[in-house]
Amino acid sequence: MKHTPNIITFLHIAFVPVLASAIWHGDYDFALLLVVAMGVSDGLDGFLAKTYGWCSPVGERLDPLADKLMLVTAFAALAVVGVVPVWFAILVASRDLLLVLWGVSQWYASGELTVRPMWLSKVNTFVQIVFVVNVLAAQVWPAFDAWSLELLMAAAFTTIASGAMYIRRFPGLRYPSTNGRAAHSKNIK
Repeated sequence: MKHTPNIITFLHIAFVPVLASAIWHGDYDFALLLVVAMGVSDGLDGFLAKTYGWCSPVGERLDPLADKLMLVTAFAALAVVGVVPVWFAILVASRDLLLVLWGVSQWYASGELTVRPMWLSKVNTFVQIVFVVNVLAAQVWPAFDAWSLELLMAAAFTTIASGAMYIRRFPGLRYPSTNGRAAHSKNIK
């Protein structure tokens, strides 16, 4: 039973190509069902891991990766079929690439990789999931389209803001100041 959260996460990852295919083929109601199921399963695996102490180093690293993989894939597929703007899919993918670079730089600087998302990153993931659910629902029920622009702007804002927070945390962007505290550099050396 203690591996249940990891099994859910692996299933989450396994269904990402199915999601892309559903969007590509215009099967938006099935894609919507998959995204909702992935969102619920993400909450369930987190609940099980924390409630029953079934946390593992693999799960701590794979769970956020599964979320990013689902969202980047969904937005890329939706951009390819013309449902969301290409610039937004590029923005989401760029921010997530930034997170990978941040993780590598953290590992390089400290020899450890600790995956602890910042609060704004969690907000960003939530807003992006709400946006993708709304976009897919709007393809099935046009009334949902009424909120699409506002959710797009909210998702773009949280994506940029959370990306900026990670940039500030890059180890290479700090240098020792004369008073012994780390200071931020505007010039990357």
